[in-house]
Amino acid sequence: MDMARAGAGGRGGGGRKPGGLTPEEQAEAELRDVMKHPANAICADCSAPKPRFASITLAIFLCNRCYGLHRGVGAHVTRTKCVALDRWSLLEVQRMRRVGNSVAAAYWERLSLLFPSCNVPAEYARPTPESCNDVVEKWIRDKYEKKLFCSPDSSPPSFS
Repeated sequence: MDMARAGAGGRGGGGRKPGGLTPEEQAEAELRDVMKHPANAICADCSAPKPRFASITLAIFLCNRCYGLHRGVGAHVTRTKCVALDRWSLLEVQRMRRVGNSVAAAYWERLSLLFPSCNVPAEYARPTPESCNDVVEKWIRDKYEKKLFCSPDSSPPSFS
């Protein structure tokens, strides 16, 4: 074990505050709390259960497959992290809390609990966990890269 990282519980990230958590431990605890929200308990793109990854630029939670597809789209559109293995800043976690899967869907798909009709055409193949990779990749590229389903007049919530 690297001795420089052995302090603060072997996790690095600065010293422990008296009676409290290190900033890294606080970010981890808050991220676990954000993931408890029902909308964040499934992948934002294919609805697979128990996502383990996230797009920190889009502030959404992703399954393993969609994580890989997001990485293929490129960091200019979506930058990804592993929920459990990567270090998270409090700012990144706060963005995930503020946006998350439901607010992101309201923007990227124009979904709303008040207005359940969305901007995604009915004939469009909305992916499921069983969908082939080509269908899911088309969905991800059309949704985030081409911005086919969102309002052209507003900015994404993760950038505000």
